[in-house]
Amino acid sequence: MGVTVRAAVVDDAAEIGRVQVEVWRQAYDGLMRAERLAAMDPVRIGGLWGERLAAPPPGQRTWIALEGEELVGFATAGPSGEQPPAPDQRLYAINLLARSHRSGLADALLHAVVEPGPCSLWVIEGNARAIAFYERHGFVAHGTTQDDEALGVTERRMVRAG
Repeated sequence: MGVTVRAAVVDDAAEIGRVQVEVWRQAYDGLMRAERLAAMDPVRIGGLWGERLAAPPPGQRTWIALEGEELVGFATAGPSGEQPPAPDQRLYAINLLARSHRSGLADALLHAVVEPGPCSLWVIEGNARAIAFYERHGFVAHGTTQDDEALGVTERRMVRAG
């Protein structure tokens, strides 16, 4: 079975919603409020992805990973949206099904959506797998955290100099 990484299109939205819910339930069990994870609706999230892919914000890039014909992950990046924008680029998400870990697809997704140079991201505290992945790609803790009360998590900002 071959693997492919390509730019996402509107027709991928429903599958991106399905994968996002499955990945979050796998990765954030015990880190995020259980009721929030249980309430995630892949149909609703797929609809939001459809809107985002139909009219992406300027500079936003979303790519998907396929094993054969099955969507197993996605990544999205774009302008930081932070003030001041330092660095200008931000990785918003990499979501990959657990069965595809160590396949190289996360690396391929990161390289597809993040342009060379400085970049920032937010990662949930306690997500050791993700933190180690980002550290392997040159990201370091910035020293800034933020609380997301709705999800019941603290996020750590990480930055790559270049």
